[in-house]
Amino acid sequence: IGYKVDSLNDLGVMYYDGYGVCQDFDKAFYYYHMAAEKGSKKAQGNLGYCYYYGRSVDIDYEKAYHFFVLGALSGEINSLYKIGDMYLNGYYVKKNELEAFRIYEQCMNMISEEDEKFVAGPVYLRLGNAWCYGLGTQPNFETALYCYQKAELFLIGMIQRGDVMYKASLKAAIDGQK
Repeated sequence: IGYKVDSLNDLGVMYYDGYGVCQDFDKAFYYYHMAAEKGSKKAQGNLGYCYYYGRSVDIDYEKAYHFFVLGALSGEINSLYKIGDMYLNGYYVKKNELEAFRIYEQCMNMISEEDEKFVAGPVYLRLGNAWCYGLGTQPNFETALYCYQKAELFLIGMIQRGDVMYKASLKAAIDGQK
């Protein structure tokens, strides 16, 4: 039954990102919801994205946090770094830059080679910003530059594989190096 749940989530991903189909957040949400109800941790984290960005539903940071926590508890690094974003911005939780920084560092410690191509770019970008602007840590421009360069490399790969939603992140990584 696990492959069916994974397939439902994968259909949601196709519609969310527009892989081989027209991008459709309503259909993405539908498939994520079905997969999450059947126990897919990835789909739970993906529902968090829908609520965080208001894709097919109204922005609801409480629900986003709930679904990100469910995803993070199962080891989904995408969900974990979004919890960091919530602490960084004070969405649903009390703003805490130190906690956000700690979460981003934890994500880097958890990333496997398999996860790298999907999540390293966004996490490096966040760490670059933290080191550059002193968000939860003391500024360190050499470390910030290193993180921005790593983010750029990983984000280029993500975009080349079709994750066009990361174009703004790539621009931010390049601008950070300046």
